[in-house]
Amino acid sequence: MDLGFALNYQFVYLIDTNPTGAEDWAFLGPGVESFTNDRADTTVDKAYWDKGGATSTNVTAVTSGWTVAGDRLIGDKAQDYIVGLTYLKGAERKTRVRQVGPDGEAVEWPCTIVEIKGAGADGNTPDNVPFGCSIKCEGDPVLVAQAAGAELPESVTVEDVEVGVGAVAKIAPEVAPSGASGFCLYAVAESGREVCRVDAEGNVHGLAAGETEVTVKCAAKPTVNATVRVTVTGGA
Repeated sequence: MDLGFALNYQFVYLIDTNPTGAEDWAFLGPGVESFTNDRADTTVDKAYWDKGGATSTNVTAVTSGWTVAGDRLIGDKAQDYIVGLTYLKGAERKTRVRQVGPDGEAVEWPCTIVEIKGAGADGNTPDNVPFGCSIKCEGDPVLVAQAAGAELPESVTVEDVEVGVGAVAKIAPEVAPSGASGFCLYAVAESGREVCRVDAEGNVHGLAAGETEVTVKCAAKPTVNATVRVTVTGGA
């Protein structure tokens, strides 16, 4: 089945939580209710002599970014990173943002995080603490993954993973059909979060000896999912 009309939740946004070292992407999704696109064009209107008094419009700059709003979810990697920037200034506010579309196309921008909410109480007594920020992109987007096609995922298959304590292994989902986005989201079972963690690119980091499960969901169609058994070996 073709994608048809794109739904907002089918777009995935990732934040690099380690911009000065080895990239470490986190899904900016849990606790988030909305992304508002702040893209704007800067234009110049000129009334050239040959236009007979009519104006000609040229786009001279494009501003890209989003305003993010939701509820503060303590322990979420992306939110914790962003809220941790609240009182920092200058280059410490700069990182990268990646957008993955429902067709699998992925683009990145350098960005600056501003107008951060979530570091303290903000609202009425029984309300959730709000989370929010504005992502201000810099420059033009860079294509990091081509679109797979315009089809919806129909199935995803994964193999179980074994990894040592302190080591990293990768979950490699296979999504069908070939014209569907292969980008997936990963969630470790709550009971196994001391055993391993999984980043937004499917890398499993062994934390302590044991077994747990990781749910793998197709971002473009979350009802297409599978479960991976993760075994972590070694350690004291």
